[in-house]
Amino acid sequence: MMNRRNMLAALAATLTLPACTGGSMSALLTGSSGRVPEPDLEKHSREAAMALWMGAGPKREYAMLMTTIASVDNLEHASTFGRVLGEQVAAQLTRTGFVVLEARNTGVLAVDAKGEFMLSRHLREQARERRAATVLVGTYGLVGTTVYVSLKLVDMSDDRVLSAHAFSFPVPTRQVGERPIRY
Repeated sequence: MMNRRNMLAALAATLTLPACTGGSMSALLTGSSGRVPEPDLEKHSREAAMALWMGAGPKREYAMLMTTIASVDNLEHASTFGRVLGEQVAAQLTRTGFVVLEARNTGVLAVDAKGEFMLSRHLREQARERRAATVLVGTYGLVGTTVYVSLKLVDMSDDRVLSAHAFSFPVPTRQVGERPIRY
């Protein structure tokens, strides 16, 4: 067991270490290069799935249509990030007990005359044909150096949002020569 004197010495060493190495505490925490690490999408997906599951209530027992997470800047295009994030969330939702059906094609969300998002007619037809009671839709957007993600579980019978989850993460920094991340 560590006595009080040793604990204080360890704390002092931790706090003064950055000054001794010519760095900063943030550089020490993020790595010597000061790079922002890759986001932990598995962790974010687990948290999102649990939050969505908790809010779904009795609709948990019915099939859910899973869509690709779309960029708010281009709802018609499915990006690699949107596909990967959608797959991660779908895997976690399956683990919670949801029956997950994958939506075919993109064009899940449309924008009405007021600029509001709405479910596309194509998505509604898919849900009806496949007997899905709910649909998971989501968007992400890059604002400055942060990516914001919003997921909603929508009841197909009345367009009511049953549950929602949002999270954000800083855009990871890359070394010279590394392939840039596109959101």
